[in-house]
Amino acid sequence: MNVLFQCLGITGLIMLLYGLLAFAVTPVASVFFWVLVILGTLLILTFVIKSLSRRWQLVTASFVGLNGIWIFLSFGEKLGFWDELDWRYLLIGAFVLNVIFVVAARKFLKDLFEKRAVQHGANAIVYSLIFLATLVVLNIFAVDVNRKWDFTESSINTLSQQSVDLLNRLDAPLNIYVFVDDQYPDKPRLKKLLGMYEFESDKVNVEFLDPDRERHLAEKYKVQNGQLVVEYKNQSHITQGTNEEGITQAILKVADKRDATICFVQGHGELGIDSENDDPRSLSAVNGGLENEGYTTKVVNNITGGIPQDCSILTIAGPTQMYTPDEVKSVENFLAGGGKAMILLDPNIPNPKLNPKTFHILPTGLEQTLKKWGVLVGQNFILEKHLELLRGMTVGLTVMARNYGNHPIVDPLKGRQTVFQNVQSIQKNKDFSGTALEIISSAKGDLSWAEQNIDRLLKEGAAEPNAGELKGPVPFAVAVEKDMKGKDELDERQTRILVIGDADFASNGMVTSYEFNFDLFLNGYNWLSGQKESITIRPKRLRASAIELTPEQSLRIFHIAIVGIPMLVLIFGMNLWWWRRRKG
Repeated sequence: MNVLFQCLGITGLIMLLYGLLAFAVTPVASVFFWVLVILGTLLILTFVIKSLSRRWQLVTASFVGLNGIWIFLSFGEKLGFWDELDWRYLLIGAFVLNVIFVVAARKFLKDLFEKRAVQHGANAIVYSLIFLATLVVLNIFAVDVNRKWDFTESSINTLSQQSVDLLNRLDAPLNIYVFVDDQYPDKPRLKKLLGMYEFESDKVNVEFLDPDRERHLAEKYKVQNGQLVVEYKNQSHITQGTNEEGITQAILKVADKRDATICFVQGHGELGIDSENDDPRSLSAVNGGLENEGYTTKVVNNITGGIPQDCSILTIAGPTQMYTPDEVKSVENFLAGGGKAMILLDPNIPNPKLNPKTFHILPTGLEQTLKKWGVLVGQNFILEKHLELLRGMTVGLTVMARNYGNHPIVDPLKGRQTVFQNVQSIQKNKDFSGTALEIISSAKGDLSWAEQNIDRLLKEGAAEPNAGELKGPVPFAVAVEKDMKGKDELDERQTRILVIGDADFASNGMVTSYEFNFDLFLNGYNWLSGQKESITIRPKRLRASAIELTPEQSLRIFHIAIVGIPMLVLIFGMNLWWWRRRKG
């Protein structure tokens, strides 16, 4: 009978140790954990009560009782049985109770530790504590110096090398604010992906925010559900890209320092960069966006004597008055010296108050200069047909652009629509010695054309494609590149020009209504400034589907395979060994 109770004690000890092990690894105080701890403790107490003499039973009961009070108080506070207690008082109380126990049982303890069996047991306890301490140290080391290996064929659990290299270049904290609500379908995948960014760099901090609950932050960043804000060194960028390429591209935009100063020419009726927000020809919205992207903007009112030295990019946005020859000469010298320029030209017509005999497109004075640089400015309006509800097919001055060429400015816009109003054709000059690419065009076929009879269009409100007119797709944006030699043979510069046959697409009303218009505007400056426009990361394909387990299923498998089965084997083996030894 004594052997049976000894086996119960061994079983209880093993169950208690495995229960504590399960809690230390998970750590989840599950029903499995409580069953092992409580059942193991009861089996040990059964063995103690049965095996020890009466006086040792009293000593053990005192020890268990005193520490049981402290454990009861601790777990009672954790489970909310009473008001919160200060853990320091609990530790002091436990220490006092154990001191009382040691003083009261000092004679029994002395006799106990003089026995050889107890000394061997004490050594075993010391070795066990050393082993547990080693596990704790290894666990702390694993937390501080951690590394993971991805054995999947497509490396679906790690970031690409381009993303890792970019994160390694960060020298300041980078915050990613993810504005998604609980119903956002892609939230779990997004959490996993952004967790990889946090793992690769301790400078990355990801925070998920509900745009409805955190409305003040959503309004501050002007974001909607499903958008991300990447913030770094007082620069921020909003992106809807929730894959690795989109997120890494957004990080690149804020991490790549820009020193470019954009000069906006004023004085010829151009769109105002510093105009009021309610001005229909104001660029105040894009001005804030450019500054947010790290650019410096500046207004230049007089270019007769030349373009200021600090102008990295010259912008002429929708002039309504002709430039003088001296001003045109300043623009030519700037471009010849390797300058960068964005020129947005609206098709201007005479003021109706002057009662002109015929309406036509007014020149800006820049046409011949642009022709030298590979750009032909059309004297026309691009008309486009659209199918409207209840009205059928209509013809209007609005161009909904979906046809893009192959160029860094428009590559990110493919599959998206930009909108323009009152557009004139912009073509490349085939005789140009540099590189000129037509990057945006109107609708294909009979759905668009470049109307040259401006007088009939404005007076009669009617137009139809005629012979000699450009048929769709009609180009209205050209990007130009040409290498230039400086005074020194080693001084090589590259002139870059972006010409678009519409300026209003960047005005406040258009960029707030059509968000991809601002993307086009910003992409143009990124290309002009020579910034690395994009990082291309191929999508990772799964060759085989993985098993998706819930946290409860994972915990159940852990309890059965890692804890339960080894514990039963150990219980059976230890009890069998002890039974045979005691029975001879």
